[in-house]
Amino acid sequence: MELDDLDDYRQPVSRKLEKQRSLAFQIALGIWLGGVALMITGFLFHLLLISFAGKLMSGEFSIRFDAPRPQSEQFQGHGPEQPAQGPRRN
Repeated sequence: MELDDLDDYRQPVSRKLEKQRSLAFQIALGIWLGGVALMITGFLFHLLLISFAGKLMSGEFSIRFDAPRPQSEQFQGHGPEQPAQGPRRN
């Protein structure tokens, strides 16, 4: 038997445990950050939903297909200004 055959080329156990701890920490951190991201997204969604419901209840938001456009949404082009026309009535 030669001297090289007696050498143990395996990794030390402490280094293997260190890698396992690092991997466990990375997994835990990923789960925690994912939960935080879901909580923030849910919070913002609920704020948007509450805002929409408030506008719907107060009457600021209504769906009418025959209503004239608000002044702020009308086209501001270059040319003679024309008065906003409401729906035609016979």
